Amino acid sequence: ATTEIYTLSLHDALPISPYELTGGWYYNRDRDPSAPKCGMDWLLRFRDKYPNAIWLNPSDRPSWGQYWCETYDQIAAVFPMFPLTVEGLEDGMKKLLAR
Repeated sequence: ATTEIYTLSLHDALPISPYELTGGWYYNRDRDPSAPKCGMDWLLRFRDKYPNAIWLNPSDRPSWGQYWCETYDQIAAVFPMFPLTVEGLEDGMKKLLAR
């Protein structure tokens, strides 16, 4: 039997509002009750499918408002988070290769 090994790195480009991550509406929800209901549901599906994953973040944790910190902290609880810098990429790759 062959074993396939995947690594996954996710990155975001803009801050995600708490509503986008934990609320929102998806076109599928009435048609498929098992479909993810919010952005966090999708991230948890990714994590379950690709447990060896990291999150590359182009910005530091916001220091100017609890509102934006909420989603940063929620995503960091699901995926190991690294800055989108040379050092962050190196640290992230070490994490991925160290399984």
